[in-house]
Formats: sequence, C-alpha cells, structure tokens
Amino acid sequence: MLEITPAVAELLLDDESNSNVKLLLVGGEACIQGLETKADIFINGYGPTECSIWATSGNKSSTIGKPLPNVTIYIVNPDDGTLCPPGVSGEIWIGGIGVSEGYHNRPELTAEKFIPNPFSSSGKVYKTGDRAMWDENGEIRYLGRFDHQVKLRGYRIELGEIQAEIERYSQGKGALVLVHEEKLVAFVASGLSDETANEAMEGRLMGALKSDDCPLTSYMVPWKIIVVDEFPLTPNGKVDRKSLLELLMLHSDDVSSLVAPETETQSFLCDLFKELLNLHDIGIDCIFAEKGGHSLLVMQAVTRIQKNFRIECFSPRHFIEFGSARGIALYIDDITSQVHEKSLFNECKGHATNSCSLGFDDVKFDTIEAGKFKVEELVVKGAGVFVLFASIFMSMLPSNIMLSVAWDLRAKNGDNLSSYYFLAFIGIFASSIIVFMLCITAFGWIYCKLLHKWINFQSKTIRRGSFYYALWYVFDRLWFVINMVTGRMFGGTVFYAWVYKAFGADIGKWNFFEDVQVRLPFMLLTGDCVAVEAGAKLETIIEQSNGDIIIDFLILEDNVVVGPNSYIGLGAHLGASSVIKPLSMVSFGSKTQDETTILGCSRVTEESTSIPSIEDEIAPISWHMAYFLASHIPYMCTALCTVGIFVGTSHLLVGFNVHRGAIFAILFVLLPLASFGPIFGATCAWIIRQILNSGQAQPGWSKLYSKSFLKQRLASQVYQSTIASLGDSILSRLASNFIFGTNIDVNDIFTTFPEEPNLTFIGKNVFCANGVKLRNCSFYPGGWVHYGTVEIGDESIILDRSVVGPDTKLEKGVMLGSITSVTCQTNHSPWTVLLGVPPLQLVRTCPENTKITGIPLVHSLLLDLSRIYFDYIVDFFAILPIYSNAIIWVVCADQSLVLRLGITFAALPICSACAIISLLLTCLVVKKLLVGSYSKYLSQGVLQVGSWSVLKWILSNMFIHEACGMPLLLVNEFWLTAFFWKMMGATIGNQTKIDPDVLMLEADVLVIGDNCRIEQEATLLCHKFNNGGLEIAPIVVPSNTSIGSRAVILPGSEILDEHVTLLPLTSVAPGVKLNAGTWQGSPAEKADIESGVLPVQLTC
Repeated sequence: MLEITPAVAELLLDDESNSNVKLLLVGGEACIQGLETKADIFINGYGPTECSIWATSGNKSSTIGKPLPNVTIYIVNPDDGTLCPPGVSGEIWIGGIGVSEGYHNRPELTAEKFIPNPFSSSGKVYKTGDRAMWDENGEIRYLGRFDHQVKLRGYRIELGEIQAEIERYSQGKGALVLVHEEKLVAFVASGLSDETANEAMEGRLMGALKSDDCPLTSYMVPWKIIVVDEFPLTPNGKVDRKSLLELLMLHSDDVSSLVAPETETQSFLCDLFKELLNLHDIGIDCIFAEKGGHSLLVMQAVTRIQKNFRIECFSPRHFIEFGSARGIALYIDDITSQVHEKSLFNECKGHATNSCSLGFDDVKFDTIEAGKFKVEELVVKGAGVFVLFASIFMSMLPSNIMLSVAWDLRAKNGDNLSSYYFLAFIGIFASSIIVFMLCITAFGWIYCKLLHKWINFQSKTIRRGSFYYALWYVFDRLWFVINMVTGRMFGGTVFYAWVYKAFGADIGKWNFFEDVQVRLPFMLLTGDCVAVEAGAKLETIIEQSNGDIIIDFLILEDNVVVGPNSYIGLGAHLGASSVIKPLSMVSFGSKTQDETTILGCSRVTEESTSIPSIEDEIAPISWHMAYFLASHIPYMCTALCTVGIFVGTSHLLVGFNVHRGAIFAILFVLLPLASFGPIFGATCAWIIRQILNSGQAQPGWSKLYSKSFLKQRLASQVYQSTIASLGDSILSRLASNFIFGTNIDVNDIFTTFPEEPNLTFIGKNVFCANGVKLRNCSFYPGGWVHYGTVEIGDESIILDRSVVGPDTKLEKGVMLGSITSVTCQTNHSPWTVLLGVPPLQLVRTCPENTKITGIPLVHSLLLDLSRIYFDYIVDFFAILPIYSNAIIWVVCADQSLVLRLGITFAALPICSACAIISLLLTCLVVKKLLVGSYSKYLSQGVLQVGSWSVLKWILSNMFIHEACGMPLLLVNEFWLTAFFWKMMGATIGNQTKIDPDVLMLEADVLVIGDNCRIEQEATLLCHKFNNGGLEIAPIVVPSNTSIGSRAVILPGSEILDEHVTLLPLTSVAPGVKLNAGTWQGSPAEKADIESGVLPVQLTC
C-alpha cells in the first residue's frame, strides 16, 4: 500500500523496485492522468484538513469520486450562493460531522470560511476555495483552486481548464500552467528523457491548442509550452513551481539563431518588441503574438508605430497580419516610399479598391519641435476661423442690403404698421434667408473644388498643422449647413444625389439617398441604382486623437442597398448587389464580394426574395420635379396660414390704434395661434394623400423612381412633413389620428410616429426611445421597393436606435433592446425580450406595474405650450447673428463703405458668440429652474409617469437638447462640448474628447474619466423606463475608454476597467459588465483582436 501525493507517486512507481504496490491512495493535489494504471487498486481521495482530511474518494484519476458517509458536498456558485447543476463549475462547500470548529485564535478567517449551512436547518459548511463540478455519473471533477483563476488583459482565465486540455492532447504524466510576466506558460511532464522527442511534443501541443478542434479561446493558449521528463518537487512532495519558472529561462531562444535587424525600421521595431514584451533579445523573424504579445500590447505597439512613422493608416489588422519585425518593416517602408515619391492616385474606381488608407503630410513636420508645432496648429486654426467668418460675412452682404430695404419701409410707414408693411417685411426677410443660403452654398462649392483638387494630388491625411487643414475646416462647417438644408429639401428624391454630384461625388444613375451622412462628399463613389436608407452613416473621414484628419474613398457598386441606422466604415468597398441590413456594420477598409449580405457584424447567406413580375418604368424628370414641388405644399400652406393669422391680427390691432410695442407684446402672447397653420397644412396634406392613394395606402412592390413609387413616396412624405411641423405634441397626435387615420394613443408622448399611417398600427402604452424607426418600406438590389404593414402590440418597449421592418408584427409586451433589428422572419412570443442583430429571444417578466402609461392631459397641454415658446426663443437666437448684422449695417449707413464693412465684419463673431453663449446659458437656467440637480432623483426610486417630477424631467431634457444641439454642432469643438456638459453638472476628466452630437442626459449623475473618446451620435442614458416609470441611475466611464459612433450605454451596465473600446453600433445593456478590451455588437461581445478577427469578417 502506498499513500502519497500524485507527483511523488509517479516518481516512485517508475522505479521497478516499487512495482509490487497493490493499493495506491493519492491526494493533496490534482491527480495526474493515467495514474490508476499503476496499481491494482487505486483510490483518488480529496479533503482539506479543516474537514478531518478525507471528504470524497473515487477510483479514477479524472474525478475525486463521491462524498464519503456522513459528508455532504455542495457545488455552489460563489457569486450568489446558489447550487450549480451538473456540468456547471462552482466552489466546493463541505458539510457533515467532520467539519471542524474553525481556526485557532483567528476569528475573522473562521467567520469567512466556516458559515451556517444555508441548505440545512442545522450545522455549518466549510468553503474550500476549490473549483469543481458534478459530472453525468454523479462524481465530482476537480478543476483546481479558485485562487488559480487569473485575470490577464481583462480576461478571467481558469488555469485548470488549460491544464486539462493539455493533458488530453499530451497523454503525459501531467501538466501545469503558470503566469509569468503577464504571459501564460505551460509545463508538461512527458516521462521521456529524449530531448528531441520533448521538443517535438512542444510543437505538436502548440499546434493542437491553436487548432479549431480545441475549445480554448485564443487568449487561453499559452505563450510557451515547455516539455520536461518530470516535474521538480518540493520537500513536501508537491510540484516546485519556482523551479519551473527558473527552468523557463533556460528554454529561452538561442540568441545565435536570431536574425539581427538590417534596416532602421527593423531596428526600431525590434527595440519596440523588446520593450513591450520585456525580452532581452529578439530577431526580426520572431512573431509578436508567439512571444507573448496580447491585444493591449498590440494597441500600444500600433500607437507607437503611428506616432514614429506618422502613418495613421497603420492599424491593428496590419500589425497582426504581418506579425514579425521583418514583415511589418517591409509594409511600413512600402508606404513611406509611396509618400516620398508623392505618387498620384489611380483613377477613382480603380485605385480605391485598395483598402489601405495612406496618410502623410510634408516631411518637414518630422523636424518641428512640439511647441512650435502647437503654435502652427493655433495659427492654422485661427486662419480657418477667419476665412469661415469672412465667407459668412460675404454671404450676408446681399441679405443685409435686402433687409435695409425693409428698414426703409419702416421709416416710410413710421408708427403706421399696416398689413402691407408686415407682408413686405416677411417677404424680404424670407428672401434674404434664401439668398444667404445660396451664397453659403456657392462658397462651400468653391472650397470643395479647391480641396478636391488638392486631394487628387496629395496624400489622404490632412495634418492639423497644415494649410489644407484650414481649408478642410472651412468647408466642413459650411458643408454641415448645406447638407442639413438640402437633406431636408431634397432627401428621398433624385435631386439629393445631384447635390452630392455637384460637390464632387462620383454618383451613378438613379441613386436613392433618403438620409445620407457623408462629411466629405467627393470621397463617395457609387454605381447605378444604389439605395441608402434613413439614418445610414457613410464614413469618409476619421478625426485622429492628435487632430489629424484621415480620409479615404467609400465605394458602393451597382445595386447596393444600405439599410437604416447602419454604419459603413472608412475605406470600405461594397461589391455589386450587396445588402447591408439595418443596424449592421462594415468595418474600415473592408471589401465585400458581389451579392454579399451583411447582418450585424457578419456575412450571412439569405434565401433570395421572390419579387413579382412588374412592368414599372422609371418616371420622366417632370414627375420628379412635380414630386419635389408637391412635397412642400404642406410647408407652404402652413407658412401662409401662419403669416395670415399674424398679419390679420396686427392689422386689426393697428385699426384700434394700439401702440406698436403693445402690438408685439400681444403677438407674443398669441404665439400658440401659430399651431393653426400646421393644422391647415395637415388638411392640405390629407387632400393630397387622398388623390395619390385613392383613399388608402396598400402594401406591395414597386420599382425605384417609377410613377407608383413616387406617388407612394409623396403620400408618406407629406404626412411626415406635416407631423414634423407640429412637433411631438398632442396636436400632432390628434392630427395623425383624426386627419390621417393613424392608430396611435393620443396621450402617449413616448410613441414614435410611423412612416406611413395607413400601414402602421400602434397599440396602447407603447414606449419608443431615441432614434427608433418603424419602417414600412425596404429596398432590394435591382431597384425594387417593398411596402408592408407594421403592428406594435400593447405595452411594448422599443429602445434606442432599434429598427422594425415591414410586414412585422410585435406581440404584446415585447421589449426590443437597444440596437435591435426585427423583421417578419423574427419568431417571438408575447412578453419576451429581443436583443441584437440578429435578435436573441429572452424571457421578460410582466408584472402589472411594468406598463408605461401616457401623461395626463394637463401635462400634455403644458408641455406643448412650453414647447411653442421655447422653439421661438431658440429660433430667435439662431437668426440673431444674421439679423443683428443687418441692423448694424443699417445703423452704419452714414459711414464710409470701408468703415461700414469693417464694423459689420467685426460685429459678426461677437454677435455669433453672444448667440451661442445665450443658448448654452439658457440650458443651464432651464435645468436649475426645473430640476436643480438630477442627482436628487437617485434616492426617489421609480417615478410615476404622471407625476410632476417626470413632467419637469421631460421639459428640461427637451429644452436642453433643443437649445444646445445647434450651437455645439456648428462650432464642433471638443473643448466647448466638454465645457458645456461640465457646466451642466457632468464630471469629465482631462483630455476627454466628446463629439457635439453625443446624446447625454442627466449630466449630474454622469462620470467620464481622463483621455476618453466618445464619437458621433453615441448615447449615454442615465435613466430607464422599463419598471413602469422613470428611474435615474448613474453611468461611470473609466479613463482611456473609447466609445464608437452610435454606441449605446444604458444604466445598470458597468465598465470595470480602463482601456475599453466600444466599436460603432455596440449596445451595453443593463447587467452587462465590460473589462479591458474591444467590444462589438448587440449585445456587446468581445472582439477577438488577438487572433486577427475584427468586427466584420470580410475579404480585405
């Protein structure tokens, strides 16, 4: 009989003199696989000293058997104390008569380890700290210690799982995995004294662990595997871990076999590898990942390479792909040689297929001192601001002259403010706005052509300290205004594509741009019959952390369809007839083959859609012009009715000899009468819809830009424009219900409006958050459009940026998580949660108090009345720079022309600054008056929707974001956005950059650390409605966190570590905890950067 630890047993039984052992009893540590073959009778025992040594026994090396008599074993989830089912690992808790009283003179440790038995009315249990699980035979499989669970690079790793896999492949005498300098190192005892065989086993094991058959993820594969004949032991007979780590140094690479660097680039990379990997020697053929390089080190290396060689296009994908110093150096040298030669671009559609975005400026910047470079940046930015204001001022001159005519009319009329004066003034004022926009467009076109000409002969990076940055800055600010205005005028028509073509985009025939967001239009190339649906973001520039601008072409070949709320990264190339589904993402530099379908972050295979045979030709251009004019009839009717109301009222007051000041005061009080204008416009829109739809819109198919498509599109357009003019008010819901026939709850202010009222049915108590789209139409390659119905069941909740496709019916009580897309093919049941793209189905609890009811009628009226006045206040500040500049121009009429121009030009930035400051200060005043601080809501729990507290919350958020949105977007400076939200109560660290269109609510409970980056249209919400009311909860964003465009962070989620990156369209739901690394998708999951698998797995 032999009773001993497994490691010593292996050593003794290899000696032939001990071959007569009949009974082998082992314990004290994990058993070596195959040890049961060494004796006739084998017992693998387990039990700590605290429980009288023995607690379980078995006859296999793979398990520790079953509990002994009078011993109770529990496998418990250490987080919540619940019992684990078979196959689920947990902590071993031991109960029974063998459990000791505790530790001598150590009461704190005793209280921690010895606790009352929660699963029995008497006795206590001992928490062992050992990890195990029940197998299918009712035996316990030992998995190691919980304190052997390590956390590397943000990943929690069970060393026992890795050891078990190595033992399965090695069939040796045991394996042990240790952590050395943030790297996993595996040791294997082979029982072979042949060094050559051991080295061969190392390679074979590493290949097996990296194969697809191995269940270990890439971050669990050891950096190095060392095979020895047997493990060194301590005097107590256990494996000597310290000696194994010393053995690691003897297995380092032979310096003589390393290839030394031959070029300066290789020398830099080798030094960088040695520094990051903490190695003494490394060769140019050593693979970074195989030497222990993980994702965080990859990101550090990429940043250093970008900074040293000034190549912003160099990405983690390139680093992982080339791997070694030799491969990376060849790639870098190839790029830099192209820059030094100043090579021109190839023809647009030919050269743009190269997905790499090259970006450099003149080499002179490499030698500029940091301080001098900062000065040059300030000078360049100042020059850009000066040119911008000069362009705006020159655009204002015609408007100033026109408004001075209106002033002359006032001088002639004196105090006799007749209706003729009001009509003439309004006509001149409206004309001046149109002339101003035409001049802005002309200047934007000139700067676009200049920038386009330079881009064609220079690089794809615009340096912050270069002259071209100033040119880009001026164009970008003007283009923001131009695209916003033209999008509202021409969106969804063939003329919108013409606007992009005028600004340099290479646009094919019959493109449909419903709502395009492209910051550099001439970098967009499309084929024929391309459809870009509402909310799609096409990225042509990236603003780097150092202020440089990276640009690249975006290519959409013939018949490409880009779904709503989707994201196409910089430099992407979409093959012909590709379909990007709603809320899907194509990463930067990706290239898709023809007829590829992208769903979420992956390529999928879809069954071909059966399209009926329809003879539907494209309508002539006269139809498109008629469509454009007819779509603006509701606006014109609204404007005429509103003007008529105020002109008639003023004329009536003048007839009663009312003082001029009193007239304006009365008109201000009567501002709510302006709501009758949109009601009249809604009536006109209803008449148009009756003519177009013959009474009712119907589901079906049509051809893009055919007569039937234009009729259906126009019917939906006039409805949407009418509702937009009424705003989100009780009047808009009344008009939608009783004029247009929509099935919508009048009292429910949280319900979004449909695209086509005749095809949408919305139940009661439906909640829709920011950016939700209920789509009645979808596009298909070849220019086909399908219209279908959308039905939303009662008490449903649809969270941020989710999309519901045509022919979809949501059952009662369904919750759509943030960034979730559902179609008619989405199977679900009532009271379920659908989350992600494609959606996962989860169970939703449905107590009675979960439904979100509408607000009382009194609250709705107060909300609408406040909205009307606040809209006019915001509009007043918006036109203040133009109007005040015109007044100064008139006042200085007696001065010389030069002095008049100088005074007016100097006043423009002052007036603009005053308007911006006034709007931002208005936000602060509104917040202080209505809510004071949002942090007071933290202790109030769930607030009922009908309460005054919720009404004040709605008013404050509505006013704040309506007032701050335009000035922040126009200025578009990180420092102003951060300063504003700090002023509103948010805690924001140093060097944090936040884009102006980021949606942030409840600033007082929002904490953002240092060096964070929050990109365009990201959403950080500190409230939730899914408990039947409003509940405020804080959000904490640690330092060095990057939040991509349109990502959504909801309260109840946690970002545990620094250096977390959320890719675009990533949703972080309540209960989700993120550690360091890169996350993607909805629901958020870790992107495997180490293995080179990036968000969209496409051919590049």
